[in-house]
Amino acid sequence: MTYPPFFLLCRHDPAPSVVRCWIHWAPVLGMRPTNVDHHLVLENNGNHTLRMIDVDRDAMDTLEVEVLKCVPSSIVRKQGPTKIPGVNTEALNALGLEIPQRRAVELPVCWVPPPKPCKTKDGCLLEVVVGNRHTALDCLDDGGPCHEWTMYVIIPGFQVSKSTMIKKVVYKLQTTLGLDTYTLNSPNFELTCRCWAAFKVACTIHWNLALGLKPTTLVHELIFDEFGGRTSATISVSARRLHFFA
Repeated sequence: MTYPPFFLLCRHDPAPSVVRCWIHWAPVLGMRPTNVDHHLVLENNGNHTLRMIDVDRDAMDTLEVEVLKCVPSSIVRKQGPTKIPGVNTEALNALGLEIPQRRAVELPVCWVPPPKPCKTKDGCLLEVVVGNRHTALDCLDDGGPCHEWTMYVIIPGFQVSKSTMIKKVVYKLQTTLGLDTYTLNSPNFELTCRCWAAFKVACTIHWNLALGLKPTTLVHELIFDEFGGRTSATISVSARRLHFFA
């Protein structure tokens, strides 16, 4: 068995022709282990085996948030993710954290051990993140840009249980033409639309009755760049009720 960050295995004995690798993913991804058979090549350039797998994008976003939470905000703001003292650059970049400094500042960063929520006197503080991904489309005939964006919801540390924790999400689009409302029920909470200019989206999350929570509303302003944008909030929830979704 090997462990992060490089998962290296060095042996000095007769090499087999094939090595079977079992990759055990982080629990937040909600994925079963991946089996890859690799053929050893005893030459200078070695050999590599490529295996493509399906990964939930929201789960990947959650993992990124959890990794950034472990880094003091002062270090992230001043030096950026790849210049953190004592952290190997290659290992950190392998987690997909090679991102602009502005995005790291916008992310909610607190010094707590993930993925457990912060505990308070009356319960736990549960973090909720809404955000948008963005794709630039070809310009229209009049030369104006067109944008395709997708709203999503993340519950760091509970992404695997998101579809059971949330009953539905209501998106209210506050455009210059008026107010449009979209209601998405579990398990799909992603909304994809097209527009010509950015505006605000009010996201109201209706929780599972077992959590005993009132609906939570976050107002997110669309960000049209390569990485999109995120808006977060924390809510107080009973630790006993939250335990059923852990």
